[in-house]
Amino acid sequence: MFKNIRERIHRVDYNALSQTRILAQSQTIANRLRQSGLYSNVLHPPPQLTDMYSKTYDYIFLPSRLEDANKRISLAIHAANKANNVNLVVTGDGPDRDRLEKIAHENTVSFTGFVSKNRLKELYAKARAVLFLGEEEDYGLTTVEAMKATKPVITCVDSGGPLDLVENKKTGYVTNPRIQDLTPILEHVQQHPRHCKELGQNAKERVTTITWSNYTAAITDHLQELKRL
Repeated sequence: MFKNIRERIHRVDYNALSQTRILAQSQTIANRLRQSGLYSNVLHPPPQLTDMYSKTYDYIFLPSRLEDANKRISLAIHAANKANNVNLVVTGDGPDRDRLEKIAHENTVSFTGFVSKNRLKELYAKARAVLFLGEEEDYGLTTVEAMKATKPVITCVDSGGPLDLVENKKTGYVTNPRIQDLTPILEHVQQHPRHCKELGQNAKERVTTITWSNYTAAITDHLQELKRL
């Protein structure tokens, strides 16, 4: 009996959703919904971190929760260890921090731990490029934060959401998630700050329309449309 009721509820939910245009945070989420027969419009939300700015282009920056299985922090560390004259700054905390610190070369990788929002914005501002290597991410607000700070983003071909915004050699770099592929990109970034500035400007232009005013206006319009259905 309960099984039949549950199936009927699922069927009603599916029928309702299939007739309603859903808002998805990224094309990755939209693709997942499509596999279930649900269609959506992509609406990129802005980050909570606002008033981003740029100062210098000193180091490669990796802000993340330090959970290696999903975020692939060790990939970045191994690539930085192997690269020549690369300076990687890792910000954040998490269960894998101790292990990640042990595999990092002291003169190459530094860890800041958890920092305040103001300090985080400053770290973005002084970065040469920002790493976001997570696998099949829904969206990735780090990508938008970095681009708002005029920084190119380095991501992977299977990172999901960031690929909506990161175009290889235009707003950042897209690489295979392998040490031998990431290492030369880190070296290139470290050796060519002027190119990073150019990509950073492209990146900032790419996210110009991702603002809270545009986001709330789009949601309001969406809700009004639903009322008319």
